[in-house]
Formats: sequence, C-alpha cells, structure tokens
Amino acid sequence: MSVAQFCNRDAVTIAADACALEAAKLMREHTTSVLVVIEETEGVRRPRGLLSAQALATRVIAAQADPGEVRAADIMRAVDTCVTEDEPVWKVVEHMRSNHQRALPVVDADGGLIGVLAADDIFALLSAGLVDIAALLHEQPPAPTRATPAKRGARRKPARKAPRKPTRKKTSEGESTPATEPDSKQETPTVVE
Repeated sequence: MSVAQFCNRDAVTIAADACALEAAKLMREHTTSVLVVIEETEGVRRPRGLLSAQALATRVIAAQADPGEVRAADIMRAVDTCVTEDEPVWKVVEHMRSNHQRALPVVDADGGLIGVLAADDIFALLSAGLVDIAALLHEQPPAPTRATPAKRGARRKPARKAPRKPTRKKTSEGESTPATEPDSKQETPTVVE
C-alpha cells in the first residue's frame, strides 16, 4: 500500500507569516488539529512546517503570548522530511514512529504540496477495513478446516465403555465384601461355600 491511498488531499494550509489567531480560526472552521505551513515560490506551494493545535496551546496560550502577534513560522515544527505518493505507507509509518511525528506533508516530484499523511487518517482507514472484514466473516459460514473433518469418510472416536461396577463376593462367614476388579493377568478368585 502506498501513501497515495492514505494521504488527505484536502490539507488545510496557512501562510508562514499568518498569525496564531488566524491559525486557531482555521482549525476551528475546518475541524482539524494540524495545518500545513506553506511558502509559495514560482507558483509552487512548498511545505515549510506543520502547525499543531498542541503547539498553539503550549506556545501561545500557556505562554500568555498575544495570538495576534505570534506568527505561524514562529511556532510551527519545521519540515525536515516530506514523502511522495508512491512511497510504501509502512516505511513512512516506521519513520514517523522513530521520529515521533504524527503527520508528514506529501509532495509531488517538484516539491509542491499534494496533501498530508496523518497517523489519525491511517488509523481511520485501517479501522474501516477491519470493520468490513469482520462483517464479511459474520455473513459467511466458516470454511472447513483440518480440525473439522469432512462428512464423508470421517473417522469417529470409539465410544468410551462405562466403568464396571465392583462386584461383591461372599465370605465363608456369609458377609459380602467388595471384590477387587479382576486383573486381566490374574484369574478371578473363586469362593467355595
């Protein structure tokens, strides 16, 4: 599977010189927690960084900075890696995990922004696929396996014999006592009266 199957092509972008207040409004309007900070050169929108809701909270609100004065470029995480559409998604996920990145910009051959690959999008798509597989398994009868013998020619286990009840033997005094189970190697004792 490639990045093309998972990336969000409707990535919300913001200019590097836009203020943090504008970033917060864009996040609310588009219900997203990440913006791609872009810089346009020669008609190509190139990603410079990613601006997360967490960065807004910790670097602007918690720092009690003026959101109208702080620029997106000041609080964004600079892009050190971009991915292309044809890269295998598992390789990219491994890179994201080892570098503690929850999202990466997806670019074309010229470095222009195509979209963004976020961990949430990958998880949502995989979850939907697992739900579909579960529904398919629920609808269809299970296929016969080696553990389930076929009907024709199936061997059955021999029936278990019921345990023998102990017999009682009479003694010379007329009392009855439990007899031991006869051993196949020993003869059954006989009682003479």
